[in-house]
Amino acid sequence: VVIVGGGCAAVHMCEELAKHPHNIKVTMICPNDHLDIAWASPRAIARPETANRNVIPLHKIFQRSKHAHDMVTHVHDTVAWVTETYVETAMSCERHEYDVLVIGTGAIYAEGSEAKRLKSNHSSISGADRVKELRELAERVKGSRGVMVVGAGPTGIELAAELGAAYPHVPIKLVTNKYEVGAGMPKPVKAALQAAFQSRPNVSFVTGERGSILDSKRHGCDVVFMCAGMEPNTSFLGGGVLKASLDEKGFIKTGATSRVLVRSYYQFAYVEYGQLQVD
Repeated sequence: VVIVGGGCAAVHMCEELAKHPHNIKVTMICPNDHLDIAWASPRAIARPETANRNVIPLHKIFQRSKHAHDMVTHVHDTVAWVTETYVETAMSCERHEYDVLVIGTGAIYAEGSEAKRLKSNHSSISGADRVKELRELAERVKGSRGVMVVGAGPTGIELAAELGAAYPHVPIKLVTNKYEVGAGMPKPVKAALQAAFQSRPNVSFVTGERGSILDSKRHGCDVVFMCAGMEPNTSFLGGGVLKASLDEKGFIKTGATSRVLVRSYYQFAYVEYGQLQVD
């Protein structure tokens, strides 16, 4: 089994496979040496002293499992090419054969804003460097003239609320193309949001506007988080045998069991954390 990616889904898949040892060789290809807890990044930027909690060394995760330590080989690299029988890594140009290929690379924020740093980047980075990156970003926010957060989904709302509370001297603009923040959410949730933001007078809403990096100057902001329009991290599949398995937006076309369509051999697409089963 070759697993591409090192996020929660990929790591959890390794752990699940290790619970059912059947002489399976598992190779996980990921450039980082740690699991990045991406959903904790807003808190780490607001409270940089907690940034070290975002990082869990992969070797510690696998050491706690009875079989994972011996079954799983971690390759510090990215994938450049996929064929029907093997993947080839980008930096070392090594080939890793597989019977089952698991794609667990998730999604990425578009380039050009600080939102891309909410998730550990996809080039080689150590856990210590990741903590440093989050703390440097916190310093940028703390010393900024203003912060523009584009997108009022869960990430944008949490980020605006965390930064608003942590840096009351910094104006925070939450931009959404909806008519209000919390549009479409249940009334109790919307009421709780409104109450939370009332205690953060430095946070203001800009509604009915899509927002872009080019708008930051108009809003008096020099730090921008584009928390909208995430893209699937599947560009490495665009030139290989799975190119036909991607739709026009780069999403992997799958069936009900997450198996990749248009291929006849066993192969999984993106797997969601908490929804993994190994038979």
